[in-house]
Amino acid sequence: MSNPIRYTSHLFEIIGPIEQKIESALENYEVEESSAWQELSDLSANTVFDGIEVYGDSVIKDGDDIIIAATIYVTLNYDINSNDPVSFNDSYPARVYFTLSPENEILIQNIEADTRSFYE
Repeated sequence: MSNPIRYTSHLFEIIGPIEQKIESALENYEVEESSAWQELSDLSANTVFDGIEVYGDSVIKDGDDIIIAATIYVTLNYDINSNDPVSFNDSYPARVYFTLSPENEILIQNIEADTRSFYE
């Protein structure tokens, strides 16, 4: 990031409660089409997206990108075709990239997940 700007209450005055608006926009966003999905799907034979939680107090603007911190939740499934399949829930830090429309509606551009902890 080059010279990022951390948003404060001014952004919230413009678009309202950011967490609810982003969560609403995420309902219509296909996480499986984001750059995060490839990294997440590589973690198991059958990774299932369980949800995403955003944090409205961590909004940054970098150039044209507006970024909010998030946690992405998945279920990792192994040996799904065996008699003894294994599943467990996991979560990873993520970033949600979005822009604002002229009407101040949130338009999700991409989601990135940090899966490095899985390999540690």
